[in-house]
Amino acid sequence: MADEKHILVVDDHFEMLELLRSMLELSGHEFEVLAVPSAEEAMFELPRRHFDLVITDVRLPGMNGFDFVRRIRRRLPDIPVIMITGYTSEQGQNEAAELGVYRY
Repeated sequence: MADEKHILVVDDHFEMLELLRSMLELSGHEFEVLAVPSAEEAMFELPRRHFDLVITDVRLPGMNGFDFVRRIRRRLPDIPVIMITGYTSEQGQNEAAELGVYRY
């Protein structure tokens, strides 16, 4: 569909991936959601298709969410990014703001 938005979701917890995917797909909006368990896999997918939004966990195995966003910004400086975490901190909020994260 022409109005369909493509969202990339990155989280190493399968249950969270499925929850986010389900919530987005059932929201009543036209979303196609690709859910992947690592930043490395997300980096592989980013050049392969167009995404309108990236939602990523902060704590990921391997490359963490902040390093992932830094790499995204080099390739796609204007794509909106939402970072999610169960371990919020002022330092994390500041770093997310410096990276131009839409929501943290």
